[in-house]
Amino acid sequence: MFEQRSRAAAEVVKKDRYLFSMQIQSTYDASIPGLPHFIYTDNTLLASLQYNGTTKADLPVTDSWLELERRSYNNAVACFVMSKNVGRSLVEDYGCPQENVICAYGGRNTPAAPNTAEVIKNKNILFVGVDWERKGGPDLIEAFRLVRARIPDATLTVIGCSPAVTEPGCQIVGRVPPNEVGHYYANASIFCMPTRHEPFGIAFVEAMAHKLPVVATDVGAIPDFVTNGHNGFCVSPGDVHGLASSLITLLDNATLRKEMGERSGAVSEKYTWQNVTAIMRRHIECRIGVVD
Repeated sequence: MFEQRSRAAAEVVKKDRYLFSMQIQSTYDASIPGLPHFIYTDNTLLASLQYNGTTKADLPVTDSWLELERRSYNNAVACFVMSKNVGRSLVEDYGCPQENVICAYGGRNTPAAPNTAEVIKNKNILFVGVDWERKGGPDLIEAFRLVRARIPDATLTVIGCSPAVTEPGCQIVGRVPPNEVGHYYANASIFCMPTRHEPFGIAFVEAMAHKLPVVATDVGAIPDFVTNGHNGFCVSPGDVHGLASSLITLLDNATLRKEMGERSGAVSEKYTWQNVTAIMRRHIECRIGVVD
């Protein structure tokens, strides 16, 4: 499939009409000789080894697949990544030159809308994610039980998925149209997604753009934009008690929620698609010889 996709892509870009080519992710190789080629990715397969307990034997691929992935990255004149940990993987695991790996970040898909004073005072925790298990949903429910024992009026809203949860104070919304997601950010006071494996996590930067403090895990790209004690709290994956403690700290202190939310908003300013494309354009023009 890799080779078939690569040939199909080459048929398109080999026509003498392009200044460069770009592909998303690495399930094929669209590069052709003589045409500058770029990749934009949020993950590498070997970046999974950065997660505690993950070994190469756990990866659902063969050595031949990894070699094709390596070829794809190294045939690009530059690889744009969403986060520092993926950039580190390209250099350390795939042998890409450091100067050819550029962190261009990722963007949010909902407009920024700071919460009102009334919302900041509420005690609604928001989870946004499709993959309930991978994104730590069961850990959040366990932590939420501990939270409710201390703060009975705390609530939890889950959107994106529909787990079989009937916990008091928890509202399961399920899938919603993308243009409605902002409504849920705007009516939350804390964003929490204790994910166990996360290439990037656009929901985090969307929540931050709504000036929400974040409670998350210290995996993948998350440490790039959530600094423990600054704009939220980071715990280890599976640390239910640490998760509950962080949520209780924020729920008990509206002033802290507001302060951390303001810092989230400041961090989120670089996570826009306009900023991503500006970074890409600057580096692409440099490599293909375009001069203003």
